[in-house]
Amino acid sequence: MKRFVRSVFRFLARIILYRAHPIVIAVAGSVGKTATKDAIAAGLAGVARSVRKTEGNFNAEIGVPATIMSAGGAPKGMSQWLSLLWRGVWQAISNRRYPPVLVLELAADHPGDLDPLLSLLRPTIGVLTSAAPEHLEFFGDEATVVEEESLVVRRLPPQGFAVINIDDTRIADMPMTPLVKVISYGWSSTAMIRAVSYSLTNDDHALPDGMVVKISVDGSTIPIALPGVLGRHQVYPLLAAIAVGRALGDDVMSIIQRLSAYTPPPGRMRLFHGRDRSLIIDDTYNASPEAVMAAVHSLHELAIPGQRIAVLGQMSELGAMAAEWHDRIGHEVAQLRIDYLVTVGPLADRIGKAAAASGMPTDRITNVTNAEAAAAVVQPMLAPGVAVLLKGSRFASQLEKAVAILLDNPERDILFLVHGH
Repeated sequence: MKRFVRSVFRFLARIILYRAHPIVIAVAGSVGKTATKDAIAAGLAGVARSVRKTEGNFNAEIGVPATIMSAGGAPKGMSQWLSLLWRGVWQAISNRRYPPVLVLELAADHPGDLDPLLSLLRPTIGVLTSAAPEHLEFFGDEATVVEEESLVVRRLPPQGFAVINIDDTRIADMPMTPLVKVISYGWSSTAMIRAVSYSLTNDDHALPDGMVVKISVDGSTIPIALPGVLGRHQVYPLLAAIAVGRALGDDVMSIIQRLSAYTPPPGRMRLFHGRDRSLIIDDTYNASPEAVMAAVHSLHELAIPGQRIAVLGQMSELGAMAAEWHDRIGHEVAQLRIDYLVTVGPLADRIGKAAAASGMPTDRITNVTNAEAAAAVVQPMLAPGVAVLLKGSRFASQLEKAVAILLDNPERDILFLVHGH
């Protein structure tokens, strides 16, 4: 049945693309795809241009053609699937107006996942966020990840635009199709769209409540406010959005003005008021080694009066590299002198043991079995000026449950957590 549905959806999507000729922007990469897709859509959408984007992470073999057929997330139940099919048929045979721009997120969990999606879409703009270690259980090694994720820019047609994160050395010098135009973004001084600096903004209790980022574009330095989030790595989606807008010929200030509507997706370094005037950093959507490292560094860099507490769940689908990567995270936590470490799950226990082996006091390390137990450990430590980072692979750790327990105003904020979407 799944194979039949996939074939029908691909057939209808191909007809729609052939008839409507939208600009197709494909976003792939190991880290930050959803946030980047959302930022690009926000930076392009305006009164004179409608944009359709992937909703949530409906980004694989059925989700991508379904998004082409009709806006919206994954249907639930047979009636919704049939309704989606009917809308796709109607779009394919009617003269109904179609969005001129599609921003589509592409998932690659196994080797070969991207090829059929790119063959269907034939994007003219490809965005590669990174090619970090992920899904190693299926890819085997980092080189295979790079080979797969980079297809989004290596398969572009001549005169297409490759938008790449130049800070990722694995993709910075990647060979492209002749005549493809490369637009680089990042913190590097060589980036065409460059982040220059960022500073944190504070609330009435002197706790961080967002960032102001200075971005250099075409010789001008422009500040952009990013409320409710922190971390250098959270700047990348903004840079990618500006790069795509420039590829389409949009004025920089118009792009930045439209980006004021962008909010990072749930579970990506989102800031909340915790109990007892503490700060909760919700990064619970998922966890790859690179993303965990970035989150822990962001916690370390905070200028706060209280303790820094890291609640880290295990990272999934790392295959034979799982033990090594959990050990590396533990070593990094100790080196950054995080005040207290709570690990969740048996594999995450390696993080704590590695931290202890690297000099972190054992009385400041606790391993628990689930998110609720993690919240029970952390809650007595909450106090004014304390910051708590929560991060782990979602389906292995479900740390959004711990976030909900630690919130100062759960009735208001729970809708902005991962499971609220």
